[in-house]
Amino acid sequence: MSEIYALYGKSGTGKSHRAISIAYKYNIPLIIDDGLLIYKGKRIDGSVSGKQEKNKIKAVKRAIFDNKDYAKQMKEKINKTNPDKILIIGTSKNMINKIVKHLELNSPGHWIDINTITTTQERIRAKNHRSRGRHVVPLSPVEVRKNFRVPLLDQLKLMITSKGSTKYLGEQSVVKPEFHSLGGVFIKEKALQDMTFFTLQQQINLNNIKNIKITSTESNTLIEVQVSLNLDVPFHVLGDKLKNVLKHTLTNLTGLDNLQVKMIISEVDFSKEKPQISSSGI
Repeated sequence: MSEIYALYGKSGTGKSHRAISIAYKYNIPLIIDDGLLIYKGKRIDGSVSGKQEKNKIKAVKRAIFDNKDYAKQMKEKINKTNPDKILIIGTSKNMINKIVKHLELNSPGHWIDINTITTTQERIRAKNHRSRGRHVVPLSPVEVRKNFRVPLLDQLKLMITSKGSTKYLGEQSVVKPEFHSLGGVFIKEKALQDMTFFTLQQQINLNNIKNIKITSTESNTLIEVQVSLNLDVPFHVLGDKLKNVLKHTLTNLTGLDNLQVKMIISEVDFSKEKPQISSSGI
């Protein structure tokens, strides 16, 4: 099995830009970035970048190989290539673990935080590029023109200096993704509340849903739900079920990667009617 290197950090911090130099440093032949498989600088046939998807949700699903058929196809490509090392790029450890799971790879043995290999100024510069819809792909312009349906904005020559000499590593491309050109997908807190309420009402009585609070940060989205449960229902059983069903459903609906769900039993319902545990769910 391949030795796994994992590069992680928030969106727009320059991870894809650093991919080739990291691959060169550790002699890694295969890079997995945004749903794309890149072997020795060339796209593996059949692999598709999330940047080619029409919206952000589909892009996220592509990046984590959420589609079972696509994951199976890419797993076969990896096995055929049989690389001794693989570099996986993701926005978080959680995202990378999902990629590893879907592709049935070894757990990462080497974790690289983008913040430890870049300066604050470099990350600010990368974020400014991202805010203007400019995304780096660790492929040459020739490969991008041949395989991508998105606009090629620029090309970058990648050089590395070591022991007084400069080595040319290749070229990278700057593209404008389809989903960005369409304005992106932004999910407001009210929409998340509505989706949460709709999901929960399939599981328990509406009167048992007391409050839904959404807290969003750059790194994650927290959904806190306060419910009232009957004494005859095991709290831990129903609480865990509601939490798992809600997280699974909302992740599939929104494509949000770092989604956290917190169930709070705020009241005890002494009525005779029990909250019904639905047989539906994950």
